[in-house]
Amino acid sequence: MDPVTIGLTVAGFATSILGTMSASSDAKQISGYEQQNAGLEMQVNAQRKNAMEIDARRRQLDTVRNAQRSRHAAVATVQGQTGSTQGTGLQGAQAQLSGQGNFNLQGINQNLEIGRNIFGLDTSISQNKIAIAGLQGSQGTAQGIAAIGGDISRSATSLGNISQQISPSVASLFNGPFGIG
Repeated sequence: MDPVTIGLTVAGFATSILGTMSASSDAKQISGYEQQNAGLEMQVNAQRKNAMEIDARRRQLDTVRNAQRSRHAAVATVQGQTGSTQGTGLQGAQAQLSGQGNFNLQGINQNLEIGRNIFGLDTSISQNKIAIAGLQGSQGTAQGIAAIGGDISRSATSLGNISQQISPSVASLFNGPFGIG
């Protein structure tokens, strides 16, 4: 094999190794950014969950206040009309208002539970994204190593031929005018 072919083979092999190592490094960096993004998504979800919890507490308190106002208004109306707060009409109105308030609170609590479930699922998805990003980084490294191995395998024949051509030349140095034998 002539020196130009040997030089090109070595240059190609070295370029392949450098490119593979660079791609592997890039894959690791991408993986790191993907992990950071997934972590940030989890933080955003935590903030959204906090906002949902605060909003639900405010609506619960507002519902209780409205129910109390309605009961007091009903008592005042009946007392103003009849002068008494002992009638069955008042008791029925209070029961209806209390039932409506409880129904409203139940709806808020159900929506709050659904929201908690959604945020739990979002957190699981974000954790999966972090795991996938880590695996993609490892996968990139493994692919880089495999590519280097493939390049070495493809170059083995050429390298073997070079070695066979060099061996007689090296042996002649030892056997020739400068050699021992």
